Amino acid sequence: MNTIVENILQNLGNDGVEKIGVRAGLDSQTTEKLIKQFGPLIVSKMGTNAMSSDKLASLDTAITKDHDGSIFNNINDLVNPSVDTKGDKILSHIFGGSKSTVTKAIADKSEVSEGSAGAVMEMLGTLILGQIGKMKKESNDFDISMLGDLLSREKKNADEDKVNPLIELAKDFIDKDDDGSVTDDLLGMAKKFFK
Repeated sequence: MNTIVENILQNLGNDGVEKIGVRAGLDSQTTEKLIKQFGPLIVSKMGTNAMSSDKLASLDTAITKDHDGSIFNNINDLVNPSVDTKGDKILSHIFGGSKSTVTKAIADKSEVSEGSAGAVMEMLGTLILGQIGKMKKESNDFDISMLGDLLSREKKNADEDKVNPLIELAKDFIDKDDDGSVTDDLLGMAKKFFK
């Protein structure tokens, strides 16, 4: 079974990846690489959040209400900065008040500008919820328990990824002590990654 990110890339096609790259100021090859790296990181954090029944229910409601997969037919809206596709809001829900700190850390680790990293991440946030919404729409029995199982499986896959350089960042940086804030974790371990 394809991962959420693999399905996103399949649905985007080369044209969609190129448009995201243009919006973020990146070439297509770099954009695809970042999608493959950023996507599992975002989904992994969603999987952690989904361990809370309240947060899982909130995510399920958001997907049902606002994300049905139609974004893949409206890529021009996704890459149009004047159209609010809720990417920033989605990332804020996923990472909380530490979104900007996480974005900076990811940009540093990925050796792209913070603006480019943030743009790709915001578009990916929208695409990830859109992909899950598409799966839900196409399945007659995709309920909240299936959503929880999907995110748990995706988190496990991401955590076991030995190739993606951002997965170690996720394990070591993103809310390592589970206190709801990554700022201290990032500062405390910055030397290890950004020496």
